[in-house]
Amino acid sequence: MSSSPEPNEPKKGTILARNKEGTTEASAILWRFLCDDKPYKNLSKYITKDAVLAEPDRKVYSNKSEPSLQEYLEDGYEPWTAYKIHDEPDFVEIDLMSSALTYRVTTWKLKGGQMIATEGMCSSVFRQNAGGDWKCCLHHMAKIE
Repeated sequence: MSSSPEPNEPKKGTILARNKEGTTEASAILWRFLCDDKPYKNLSKYITKDAVLAEPDRKVYSNKSEPSLQEYLEDGYEPWTAYKIHDEPDFVEIDLMSSALTYRVTTWKLKGGQMIATEGMCSSVFRQNAGGDWKCCLHHMAKIE
C-alpha cells in the first residue's frame, strides 16, 4: 500500500509543502508572542512594517492607525494567557512568497483569577522575505458568538 498525501496536502519536498510548513511555524511564533507580556519587543521581528492586526473587539491597528500597531502593542495590548488552534489550519498559497492560513482558535485571558475563553476564527497572511523568513502582514481574529 502506498502512502499518498492526504487530500489537499502538498507532496513532501515541494515548494508548496515548504511554504505550508514555514507559514504554519510562523503562525505558532506569532501566537507565542501574542501571549507575551511585552509582545512588540519580540513580535517586531516576525511582522512586516506594514502589518495589520484586526482584533476581536473590531478594532484595526496598522502603521496608519491611531494608535499605531506599534503603540498598541507597546502600551495598550492585553496579551492572551493561552491559546489552542483547533484542527489543521486551511492553507492557501497566494504566490511563491506569500500564503494564508484560516483556522478556528480558542484563546484565554486570566481575569480576576478565572480563565475567560474567547472562541474565534482567524485568518493570517504571511510574506517570505529575501532571507527566507516568514513574516505576518495581516492577522485577523473574529469572535464566534
